Amino acid sequence: MTVPELHPITLPQIPNYESRRLANGAMLHIMRGGTQPITRIDIALPAGTTLAEKSLVAKAVSVLVAEGTKRHTSEQIAEKLDYCGAYIWQRTALKYSILSVATLTKHLADVLPVVAEILTEPIFPQREIDLYIQRTLQEFQVDSLKTRYNARAEMRRQLYADGCRFGRTATLEAFDNLHRDDLVSFHRQRYTPSGTHIFVVGQPTDEAIDIIVRALGEQWQGGEEPQFPAPQFAPEPTRTFIAVPDAQQTSIALIRRAPDIYHPDSTSLSLLNTVLGGYFGSRLMQNIREEKGLTYSIGSSLTTLDSHGIHVVCTDVRADMSQVVVDEIGNEMRRLREEPIPEAELEMVRNYMMGEILRQVDSTLTAHETTIYLALNKLDPPTHFAGLAAAVQNTTASHLQRLANEWLNLDDYTICIAGAGER
Repeated sequence: MTVPELHPITLPQIPNYESRRLANGAMLHIMRGGTQPITRIDIALPAGTTLAEKSLVAKAVSVLVAEGTKRHTSEQIAEKLDYCGAYIWQRTALKYSILSVATLTKHLADVLPVVAEILTEPIFPQREIDLYIQRTLQEFQVDSLKTRYNARAEMRRQLYADGCRFGRTATLEAFDNLHRDDLVSFHRQRYTPSGTHIFVVGQPTDEAIDIIVRALGEQWQGGEEPQFPAPQFAPEPTRTFIAVPDAQQTSIALIRRAPDIYHPDSTSLSLLNTVLGGYFGSRLMQNIREEKGLTYSIGSSLTTLDSHGIHVVCTDVRADMSQVVVDEIGNEMRRLREEPIPEAELEMVRNYMMGEILRQVDSTLTAHETTIYLALNKLDPPTHFAGLAAAVQNTTASHLQRLANEWLNLDDYTICIAGAGER
């Protein structure tokens, strides 16, 4: 039998956007590719959770804009989109709310006016607001009984200073204080072309682009550039226990501040995080799951934002094993500080991460999903991925050990544990 020849992993050509500013101030980004006559449009509005005075407003507006306009009911909007085979969805993050639509390119002339109407003329019917509050309140009440939800919500509250919008989470009082006037005001202030980015991907024709420019670049006007708030952090890490009655397990969540996306060490730190807990063969999985059998799953993640980053470790364990698991997490961090990563392990992680990079750009649509975030942070996708691949392939064990000494110390982490009983 002939063994296949091994080749080093190399990056393909990374697709990029053609970008230009529209007459109303919005930015238009176009990525052409794919084989199907489909166009997807993602409208990233500066209307994220940190821009709202109240914690639930931004998400409520992003959902309810499609529940009735000055000219059409929610049922009529749904029927028109269904007739065209179009699909619309929303998501809300810290800085942006994104309204997305996918349709056959030939139906864009019929679909875009509906999307523009949703953006500019929602009426927020009180009945729809009441139904939304009822539904999301029920979801919140169910989540509040889960140890995992409590631990992860609390770790965010504890990381940031009191009153910081980055750490806000849902509360029963927030549902009571959510009113239609809040939604109308937030929509008027934030659903404007100023600071908005419009991403188009797929097979849009020149005629389709003209339709998009007219609907979202000429007929849509107004607004001021957003002022995004800066995060404020708690002065010291804390340790918190949240009692969850009748809980069958205990959830552990650790969090600390990390470098932002522009930091020169952010990519190398991502490699270090993968070694610690970022994939199935990580140190935490091998120790706490495979060797000791204390959990079904444990992992760590590094999220890099434009203003800061956060490093998180989460797991679910038996109540009487929570301190043992926290200690073992600390031991794995200590090992990375004191011992260089063996070359064989480092090479395996390099290959894993290079495979993940390839997965993120293996088609026009997946590349688009990945690079929206980069474009919003003024990063050039080809340059970013080239730098990412170079860092993954060239970062040494000694450099990772230095980073571990700087960033991986259990004493620097806020620790939240949620479960039955008292601590």
